[in-house]
Amino acid sequence: MTREAFVAGIVSVSGTDTPQLRAQVEELWLEYSHDGGRRLTPQHLVYMKERKAHAARLETAMAKTDPSRLAFLYGAADPVSGKKQLEEIERRLPDARVTALNGLGHFPMLEDARAVARGIASAFRMGMP
Repeated sequence: MTREAFVAGIVSVSGTDTPQLRAQVEELWLEYSHDGGRRLTPQHLVYMKERKAHAARLETAMAKTDPSRLAFLYGAADPVSGKKQLEEIERRLPDARVTALNGLGHFPMLEDARAVARGIASAFRMGMP
């Protein structure tokens, strides 16, 4: 992974108005590439295999949970798991709390930490345990 590819990847999944993330891209690259970190990339991507391998178990656990106790917060501009994912959650769990962070992408906590904090606080104010 080159610096250019890393930056392009981060920018491609970020939201439409994310100057905070774009200002941090160089620092993220330095952290990612420090001390041979780039060689660890394949180890960080195992979640995709794990998600597939454990899908039935995860879905069973979700089905056993009262949907009104669940809250989901997503960057709606995320091309990987944004609006499409939220729509699927709403379809499958209509009683769950779903918050779309408009304009934010795959890294909403880096793009606008305050918006994420407000979304979490709102879920608790709405009766989350």
